[in-house]
Amino acid sequence: MKVSWRDEMKCQVSTSFSTIDLTDSCDIPETPQSSYGSPLDLPETPIRKTVFLVRHGEALHNIAEKSALQEALATLANRDFPNEDVKREALEIARRSVLTDEGLKDAPLSAKGHEQAGITATTMSKIVDEDADLKAPEAVFVSPLQRALQTAALMFPKHNEVHVCDLLRERCTGFPCDERSEVPSLQSRKSFCHMSFDQVMQDDDDDNAVCNVEQEVELEPPIFRRFHTWPLIEEKFMLRKRTAGLGKLLQGTDADSVCIVTHKGFLRELERGPLGQPQASEFSNCEVRVY
Repeated sequence: MKVSWRDEMKCQVSTSFSTIDLTDSCDIPETPQSSYGSPLDLPETPIRKTVFLVRHGEALHNIAEKSALQEALATLANRDFPNEDVKREALEIARRSVLTDEGLKDAPLSAKGHEQAGITATTMSKIVDEDADLKAPEAVFVSPLQRALQTAALMFPKHNEVHVCDLLRERCTGFPCDERSEVPSLQSRKSFCHMSFDQVMQDDDDDNAVCNVEQEVELEPPIFRRFHTWPLIEEKFMLRKRTAGLGKLLQGTDADSVCIVTHKGFLRELERGPLGQPQASEFSNCEVRVY
């Protein structure tokens, strides 16, 4: 497990989410995620908290992606490409091709992912015990996708302040792996029974609701698409706008130390956008960064 500190003071950085300027973003329909993130609703005084950012452990679709990339690299090894961009595009096509598998819907952790989460929990506890200035997370916020829930359940099995938030889910890609399971199914799982699902949008099978969403979404296709559990496909600029909602989420909790368990895409756009780290590398599975 990799743990890194994102500022000179090691565990804390003062960040005012209220100063994020999203006015240059494209006009898009407001979704439950982006409604978290209106900078106008936040106080001007910076909020100061310790925030542990955690990516979920390895999931089954991550294995499929890695396998597809390895096969593609072997196949393309002796092929000449006009430039690296063309080669990267070919690899990306190979990676994405395996993600259409319906068997990967709301992909769970792999055996290695379970192991990673356990190691991360142990290492985080050790770090907190050894650093007098660092507090263990008093509140945990987690994406509703299964791989993130399983990671949080393994890291915080008896924590009484674990909140499941739609805000933190992965970018809506249209792939089965990024479509969450229905709320009642998740709530019935023994390992998730201590989690609060109050901040998760309930499933809506109402045909009228589908029509309303489609009427509202008339921007350039294929950016938007209706799914059973979510109304949109998000482009990266839309996801970055959603990540700004973390400021409102943090402002709404009394906890001074918070853990966020989420996904590579969300964390990438959060760091490179609202957190002002444009060169930030992508998170590895179960990597932890502390702000």
